Amino acid sequence: MKCPVCKETEIEGELGVSDGELEDGTWIVFVHEVSKRNHIICDSCNKVVCHNCCQHPKTGYCDDCLSRYNLYGYFVEIGVIEENV
Repeated sequence: MKCPVCKETEIEGELGVSDGELEDGTWIVFVHEVSKRNHIICDSCNKVVCHNCCQHPKTGYCDDCLSRYNLYGYFVEIGVIEENV
């Protein structure tokens, strides 16, 4: 599959889903990388975007959603994005 934004980058890598139980009996489900990937699936709109088409892939949000929901400052504050000086 090619990146739907640039239509050039071949999307690689995959995610897996696992579950487990904490010591207190709480069940958890978590998503993890099965193999190194070069893309995100936006945590808001679910759009697949290659890292070349996403300015801040570590946030988990595509550029459109970072802007739409004004999240840039939040991710700078918590240290996910380093603010350009």
